[in-house]
Amino acid sequence: RNWTSEEMNFFFAIIAKLRDKGEREVTFDKYGLAEIANYSITHNKRFEDTIESLVKKISQIHYIEKTKNSLELMNLFSRFRVVWEDDLSDMTLEVKVTEEFKYVINKLQVEFTSYELAEFTRIRSTYAKTMYRLLKQWRTIGKLELSTDEFKQLLDMPEYYQPSHIDKNVLKPIERELPRYFNDLKVKKVKSNKRGNPVIAYRFTFKPEKTS
Repeated sequence: RNWTSEEMNFFFAIIAKLRDKGEREVTFDKYGLAEIANYSITHNKRFEDTIESLVKKISQIHYIEKTKNSLELMNLFSRFRVVWEDDLSDMTLEVKVTEEFKYVINKLQVEFTSYELAEFTRIRSTYAKTMYRLLKQWRTIGKLELSTDEFKQLLDMPEYYQPSHIDKNVLKPIERELPRYFNDLKVKKVKSNKRGNPVIAYRFTFKPEKTS
């Protein structure tokens, strides 16, 4: 939740370009990266600050694979280098995936098409962005039900969030931003029969996408 919407856009734009590249280094220029991330460069210093913050947050990402007999930690990138001109007029970003991690990048569940990446970058709320990614995994089913605990965990909500917080801060932006991408999107609260009828799950339904 400490990632901004812009940082998410840049991260998934980079991931989308890296997919199926193996260990080959990929180079982005300033305007090419901004274009695929749907970012409008109006101030070079602000753009630099956004990229610097992104680099710091990416440095904290690790992948941990645990099996019955092993536990392995993998870094995401073997190279993530940003070079700026002195006046910040231009920038080059060089990115290379680590040997151990390349198969994870190539098999990410969020296999955005260019069209879907464009949709993702237009979504403003970080909660709605995460829900977009989750629902896209169920695009041909048209239904996803999450227990309240799962919902809070997957969207990384603060632990203190009660149903009223979820309604205002999470569901409201989802219901405002996502119906344009999921036809007939509806959100239903599943309640328990226990005293007070607490919400035990959230059910998302929409018209399934047809695939060839």
